[in-house]
Amino acid sequence: MAAACALVVTACATASGQSKKDVAKANVQLGTEYLQQGRLDLALENLEKAVKADPGSATARAMIAMLYARLGRDGSADENHRLAAELVSADTPDYGMVHNNYGTYLCDHARWSDAEEHFLAAAKSRLYETPEAAYENAGLCMLKAGQVQAAEGHFRSALALKPDMARVLFHMAQIHYDTRRYLLARAFIQRREAATQIDAPGAWLGLQI
Repeated sequence: MAAACALVVTACATASGQSKKDVAKANVQLGTEYLQQGRLDLALENLEKAVKADPGSATARAMIAMLYARLGRDGSADENHRLAAELVSADTPDYGMVHNNYGTYLCDHARWSDAEEHFLAAAKSRLYETPEAAYENAGLCMLKAGQVQAAEGHFRSALALKPDMARVLFHMAQIHYDTRRYLLARAFIQRREAATQIDAPGAWLGLQI
């Protein structure tokens, strides 16, 4: 039934004389919904239609890049992430999403400095609704890269925007514990405990501190 609906929507969009951009937008919406449902075949079908209808759509490129990554098609994923980042306008809400997604992909492939660059581009976008998440992602990526000082800086930027980010508070406590700054570590783990119900790693770190 869902597949039939997708075909009907696409057919109606074309038949009603909508622009190629409108057809692309409709297919991006459908493709995204299928992607979230894990129905990758239908997601691919609709997102390919979106890119074909409007090759200059940064949103379509970004979404199909995420899908290609899930399918293990890294060459296509990287190409479409790169195109999305080049095409997206800085004065649109999608700017932050496109760069944050590309940063995530690059970090997953150990391209640390490139990933950090795109996370920060997302975080500094005035129209991005969750810049603190981009700073958090930058910090987590730098931790994976072994660049603890850079990670701490990004985590501080995230907390400046949203002071009760539990995962960031945990990592800040861990960083300070590892570097023997125990009073600061205790302060961060206490903030972590106040932010939300403590989990096992947080409780164990608190005991160690």
